[in-house]
Amino acid sequence: SHMQDELRETYKGLEQQVEELRVAHETLLKKNDELNTAYAKLTATEEELRRNYEELHRKERELKFANTILMTEQETAFSGILVVDENKKIFSFNHTFADLWGIPESVLATRSDDLALAQVITTVEDPVAFLAKVEYLYEHRTEKSHDEVRLKGGKILERFSSPMIGKDGTYFGRVWYFLDITARKEAEAEVRKKTDELHTAYEQLAAKEEELRHNFDELARSQQALSQARTKLNVLNTVTFQDIQNAIFSLNGYRELGKSSITDETLKKYAEKETAIISRISDSLRFASQYQNLGLNPPRWQNVQQAFLYAISHLDISPYSRNLRVEGLEVFSDPLFETVFLALSENVILHSKTATEISLHYQETQDGIILIFEDNGSGIPDDMKEMVFDRQFEEKKEMGLFLVREILSITGMTIRETGVPGKGARFEIYVPEGGFRFSSEK
Repeated sequence: SHMQDELRETYKGLEQQVEELRVAHETLLKKNDELNTAYAKLTATEEELRRNYEELHRKERELKFANTILMTEQETAFSGILVVDENKKIFSFNHTFADLWGIPESVLATRSDDLALAQVITTVEDPVAFLAKVEYLYEHRTEKSHDEVRLKGGKILERFSSPMIGKDGTYFGRVWYFLDITARKEAEAEVRKKTDELHTAYEQLAAKEEELRHNFDELARSQQALSQARTKLNVLNTVTFQDIQNAIFSLNGYRELGKSSITDETLKKYAEKETAIISRISDSLRFASQYQNLGLNPPRWQNVQQAFLYAISHLDISPYSRNLRVEGLEVFSDPLFETVFLALSENVILHSKTATEISLHYQETQDGIILIFEDNGSGIPDDMKEMVFDRQFEEKKEMGLFLVREILSITGMTIRETGVPGKGARFEIYVPEGGFRFSSEK
């Protein structure tokens, strides 16, 4: 029994130890669960910290990149840039700013805006006004400013200032921009000067235009009066020519009737000379009737080929072949231009008895063209090439070539004879630049 009691005591002790072990085991399991939970939280926290670190590192790189861009833009800007913080300390500046104002590196190295400002005001024309504006802007932090500053050396700077304010309204300082606009101002002054000169010139031109308009009106009235006078004179001349021609015709008729009753040879010779004189007077009257219309009407553009064809339509040139190479050519000439070809063609009929061909063509030169009228007759002797255009030329009855030269000269054209004696006559009509053109018919 004593043994049994000991055994029971031992068993109870064992049961108690087992219970304690079970409780300790459960506590250990609970602690293990808590450790696992804490480890998981620690792992999550570590992951979050890692992500935060990576995000912070990325933002730091972006910030460095943004700062690099800003610094590059600042240094490459045409303007001088100065950034001052909320405590009026220089935060940053570019070399253009230092060069514009000539501020020593030692002053800028202090980062003191007051020292830099003391250096600046020694270079401006009006330091009092300059300093007052700066102090005003520092006191009124939200205001912007844009004006011009004149330096003592004549340089002009454009000044712009703006506050640096965050989204939450925090004031971080002020930025200043300075741009050298001296060349622009000089150009603007030059433009204003030129504009004033142009305005003055325009007013003078307007006054001159008004004067020209007045003169033109006066000229138009004078031309109208002159035209009316010339028309009346032309009518008077025509009537006078007709009366004289009628009288000459009657006189010539009586002279012919009187011839038959004259038996004295001396008187007959006198009568023949009188008849010749009357014929020359009649020829002169016919020439004068043509010449009186010269320049009466203004010049106009005329087709050369048509003028030639109209001219020869009044003559019998069936014995001559024609070679025309003036298609589309027009000249600016007196309305009597057709008479030029009429006289030249008459000259062939009267004086080139051996001619069989008439040619009209042109050659272009550097300063105009040359119209060439030629035949293949006997030609004109060298000593007579200029005489044929003389009004007093004895062999001329109609004085046609004299009239030709006068007609052409009205619009600046000239004529000369350049043919080779024995090979034919060649008349060259020079037409200056601007006096000819080609129509679409060419």
